[in-house]
Amino acid sequence: MLDKNPDLLTLRGADNMVPLYLAALFGRVEMANFLFDGIESHLTPQDKADIFFKCIETDLYDIALRLLKHRPELAVTRNENNDTALHVLARKPSSMFARRETGLFKMLTNSS
Repeated sequence: MLDKNPDLLTLRGADNMVPLYLAALFGRVEMANFLFDGIESHLTPQDKADIFFKCIETDLYDIALRLLKHRPELAVTRNENNDTALHVLARKPSSMFARRETGLFKMLTNSS
């Protein structure tokens, strides 16, 4: 499908969401990685922030880390609830904080 219409990666759906956001919303790791490689340069700063927070919420930490590497300011960006990424992570009952060597955790704590 992309061969016929490469613009599919950037077509926005309901609520102006790009396909990468939807993949992150549903926790689709492989699809999100595929879409990220093709769309990253076409995302607005707001798109990147929204996707960054959604990836953290859905445990797609690899993509969140890739976004953070491209835009370090995301470490202190606030979402619609006025939370930073560390706020969101602190509320997650996951093993994220048990593994302090995790790249995303290190980058977030080193930039604040």
